[in-house]
Amino acid sequence: MNALTFFSWDKKPRTMLRAIKPGDIFCFKFTEDTFGFGRVLSTMDEGHCAEILDFFSAEPIISEHQLADAERVSHPILLNSYGLFDKKNSGEWRIIASEPGYKAQNTEGFYFIYGVPGDLKKIDILGNDSPVSDAQAKAYPSCVPKSDPHVKSFISLHKTSAPPVKS
Repeated sequence: MNALTFFSWDKKPRTMLRAIKPGDIFCFKFTEDTFGFGRVLSTMDEGHCAEILDFFSAEPIISEHQLADAERVSHPILLNSYGLFDKKNSGEWRIIASEPGYKAQNTEGFYFIYGVPGDLKKIDILGNDSPVSDAQAKAYPSCVPKSDPHVKSFISLHKTSAPPVKS
């Protein structure tokens, strides 16, 4: 892990789209009294590919140790980063740390699908695309950026119980 630079929740209420980078750690209000966390894995034409972590807290703070111990809730997700971080029109999301030089790991086999039936393509988190059959495409999520309610629904679908809150 490279050196992390942490920011307080109040330091950057808004982050412009062009300033969001792979390795940025974000925090979002999951419920009124619970915060969720994630990391930007890559920049894609459609938004930012991110991993949502299985760490939840009563405060918008995560330590380096907690970050290292956290795991992905499920496959990476494509975020509507303009709406979440820059325009701020969906939920309360903020960049709270940055890890310059971060390289996404364990991302092989994660794809998103775009196109029309009969002419579908799968795209990896680095933007490399290749043709895929209609039948194979059913195994992957669509390449549509997700907003706050979509991410919360995604978490609910992939967690078997309420997220544990760590203080």
